[in-house]
Amino acid sequence: MSKSTCFKSIDVSYSQKGKTGGSNGYHHYNAHAGTSYGGVCNNKSCYCYRERITCKRGKGTFRPNEDEEDGEVVCPGCGHKFEIEELILYNCNVTIKFRYFGESNTQTKSHSPSGSDFVRVGKDKWGNTIWKYYSSLRIICK
Repeated sequence: MSKSTCFKSIDVSYSQKGKTGGSNGYHHYNAHAGTSYGGVCNNKSCYCYRERITCKRGKGTFRPNEDEEDGEVVCPGCGHKFEIEELILYNCNVTIKFRYFGESNTQTKSHSPSGSDFVRVGKDKWGNTIWKYYSSLRIICK
């Protein structure tokens, strides 16, 4: 009998819409075309220390938990790994397929931000990251 996969990630059922433009006061917190992972740099020697940052992933198919494990989620200021606290979706069509741990049904969420719109996934309306446990999570960005 195989062991079920279980991992923690942001709750993709939470999303907020916003508009790009203007300065946000952070060195590397930007909405890039496609998918970006957002988080905080915890490297004390980095000029982005304790700042919100994004790691550009672009378009394609992504598994955030595997990207973290493979060391692909890094601060653009110093290259230090960080934990994904949100997805930023911009100028793309995204389908998120996921299965919460312990559930049998795969669910789907879709987002299509265009123009100056972006979608922030994984945080509530106050900016707090919401966590869930998954057995599967895949981002398809076109």
